[in-house]
Amino acid sequence: MTNEQQSFFSVPCDFLLLADPLQPSQRLMDKDALLAMMPKAFRLMAQVNDVEQRCLPLMNSLAQHAAELAEYLSLQNKKIDLVLQMQLAQSSDARYRCDGVRFGGSGLVVRHASAIEIGSIVETRVLLLEQSVAIYAIAEVTDCQVDDDQFLWTLDFTSIMDADQEQLVHASLQVEQRQLRARAQARRQSDAS
Repeated sequence: MTNEQQSFFSVPCDFLLLADPLQPSQRLMDKDALLAMMPKAFRLMAQVNDVEQRCLPLMNSLAQHAAELAEYLSLQNKKIDLVLQMQLAQSSDARYRCDGVRFGGSGLVVRHASAIEIGSIVETRVLLLEQSVAIYAIAEVTDCQVDDDQFLWTLDFTSIMDADQEQLVHASLQVEQRQLRARAQARRQSDAS
């Protein structure tokens, strides 16, 4: 579990953030306290992701010998992830429901209709539907800027499970890779016309 501030790059991406205010004393938590606070659905999602990571080498080996079966199992896994994420998004009552702007392993930038006090501590539930990632963490508001008729909040994680942070880093790399491919393709199309 990470309590010290680490800096990771972030990428622009749409996602959903559900957040609730916490007491300043809850800024830093050990692994057991964070797990105790974590909603059951997020613990289940973390367990599913852990099993998936342990099975990945087996799936890669299986893909070489039985591509159709490996593809079927991969699709089933994605289906489970999507169902869990949709359930998490619909069942979570949160004081703040924010639209994600940027994310990375060390924090987030989100958009909300109201301002929030810098230094506020919030319980966060991050749902990256396209990346099949659902993360629970504690964050501190480090900035709040006006953006048109809304506010951009910058949140830095203060307590996050190591595996969840790794998922965010991995997802941010995947998003960046897709964005780079899309830009390269747009450039090629532009050069061709």
